[in-house]
Parts: sequence; C-alpha cells; structure tokens
Amino acid sequence: AVFLLQDSAETRTAYPFTFALRVTYTITDATLAIAVAIENRSEGTLPASFGFHPAFAWPLPYGLPRADHRIVFAKDEPDPLRELVGSAISTGRRPSPLQGRTLALDDALFTQDALIWDPVHSQSVRYGASTGPQLRVDFPDTPMLGIWTKPGAAFVCIEPWHGIADPEGFTGDIREKPGIVTIAPAATWRCAMQVTLEA
Repeated sequence: AVFLLQDSAETRTAYPFTFALRVTYTITDATLAIAVAIENRSEGTLPASFGFHPAFAWPLPYGLPRADHRIVFAKDEPDPLRELVGSAISTGRRPSPLQGRTLALDDALFTQDALIWDPVHSQSVRYGASTGPQLRVDFPDTPMLGIWTKPGAAFVCIEPWHGIADPEGFTGDIREKPGIVTIAPAATWRCAMQVTLEA
C-alpha cells in the first residue's frame, strides 16, 4: 500500500514548499516494512523533518499481563533523556529509567509525557512480555527515539524520529532546527523502519 501527500494551496499556507511524500507499507512473511520517500519538487532546497508514529497494543494480545511488558534496546543507552515542556523540547535532561538495556513499562514513566532518546545508539528494540511472542522494531535511519503513552491507555508508541519539536525558546529559521534535513532540488530523501513478529 502506498500513501501519497503532495503540496497544495492548503499545505503551503503553513509549509511554503513544493514536495511529494510517499509512505510505502509492505508485508513479507512476519515483517511489516515502512519506507518513506520525500521528494523535493522545487528549485530551491527543501527543509524537512520526519518521524514515525506507530502505536502497539499494550498488552500484546497473547494473554500475558500488561505489567509484564518491557522494551529491550539492542545497545547500551547511557545518555540522559530529553523532556517535553508543553509542546517544546526542554533544554534540560532527565535520568534514564533503563535498567541495563531494559525499560520496564509502567504508566508512571509517562506522567511527564514522552521519553526521548536523543541520540539513540540502538537501531532496534524488542517489545513484549518476558515470555511469548515479541515485536522487533528496526529503525536504521533515525537518530532519535520517542516512547510514550497516555497513562492507562491500551497502547504504547515506539517512535523513531529524525526530527523533533522546537527546542524550548526556539525562534530561529526552520533550517536551524535540530533534526532538519535539507533536500537538494529534484532529490529524494529516504528513511525506513520495520516491525517483525518473533516467536
């Protein structure tokens, strides 16, 4: 399945650039692959910011309790995390809640909104209960990762990001924002993620 967003008079009122965004979903065996292509259709450079926004059932539908679910990172993640302040990214940092490479999921983690790894050293995580089927989420092209839920909700979002919201107090040009990529005229920028069900 291929979804296409192209610039229009409506999009240009907030984002005055000419572009095409294609997101392609492909299922092969037990893997869902999501491929993104942003095409610059203008004569100037195109500043772009992109992040994935998938949500997964919490608990997963295999009969194991919600409290037993966790996310395990592929690599050590020693850095403190970024925080949200309203809709902006705080200039401060918070200690990481990881135990080793494991994030034990609990609603209390998300009372201050998202957990933001910037940078994230891993290119994949595994999500699920300590036993039973798990989801492996691969994100080889994105330098940041957001994890969040609304406390009590039946989902958890695992979001590979290339760009983020404005830093707290930011008033500069869009091209100066963290995570912005600049796409040359007639060029296409790509990124991808995959979700694989593992026994």
